[in-house]
Amino acid sequence: MDIHGSLCQVHGSGVLLRGAPGVGKSWLCLQLLQRGHALVADDCVVLEAQAECVYGQPPTEGAPQLALRGVGIVDVGMAFGAQAWVTGGQRIDWLIDLQHTPICPAVPEYRHTELLGHTLPTLQLAARTDHSTVIELCCRLGPQPLQEWKTRP
Repeated sequence: MDIHGSLCQVHGSGVLLRGAPGVGKSWLCLQLLQRGHALVADDCVVLEAQAECVYGQPPTEGAPQLALRGVGIVDVGMAFGAQAWVTGGQRIDWLIDLQHTPICPAVPEYRHTELLGHTLPTLQLAARTDHSTVIELCCRLGPQPLQEWKTRP
């Protein structure tokens, strides 16, 4: 299954960014690349359900590119070095839904989303904002601390 989105590796975890065109998926990937993380695929991610996870990879092999509106196509290897991209593919551990919303909640909305028969922890975040620190934190801690905090009285 192909999905319009971007996939990055953050602290070893796969982060799938989804949202409408122009919502800032590639721009957020750029923020993550600048913080030392890696790109798996931009603009189109091929998803596959495996026994215990959802796996994502680019539609074609070759040097990864990042499509930035108003800037153009960036060769990730040339701009950030060979360590800035993952060859092959990546297990998806987090789903980030970027949305154009006029009012953004103080705490990102946390939920679970079914994708190809697997349940993924999901954050709904505002478009065109640098959420790289929040994404890094989620990848470091995993979903459990967020669930516990969200359910406290």
